[in-house]
Amino acid sequence: MSCNVISTVICIFYLFSIMLKLFLTLYSCFCKCYSQELQGVIWPPHINERPNSVFKEKLIEFLIKPFTQEEYDRYFALASDRIPMVKERRTRNTVAYYHWTHEMSKSYFDRYPDLAQQFSLQRNNYTNGLALLRGLFFWLQG
Repeated sequence: MSCNVISTVICIFYLFSIMLKLFLTLYSCFCKCYSQELQGVIWPPHINERPNSVFKEKLIEFLIKPFTQEEYDRYFALASDRIPMVKERRTRNTVAYYHWTHEMSKSYFDRYPDLAQQFSLQRNNYTNGLALLRGLFFWLQG
């Protein structure tokens, strides 16, 4: 990889971490101050008071689905999954990528301790824990 590609990847991860911190800040407000409860998920007033947008409508539609244990388990497994790291070996003519089995990559919980902390606060409340995981993967999708 050239320096430009590496610096671009670093910038993307930095921007993603900033956006994730913003999401977690909004989620902490979401858990602290709530006005109504829909399908077991606590909604803060600042989400309901915001003007309607396509993003807000899709987010609310995604979050108010009924709780299912299978979905919770699937999202939890995705957020805590560690896969073997991908290394690269450079030769004169090519670059070969391979899985390095001696070291595992970081999960979302490892990369973002704020996410892990918010999730651990919701450990006994599966509905809000699922809402946090749904919000994370909704953000990643789009």
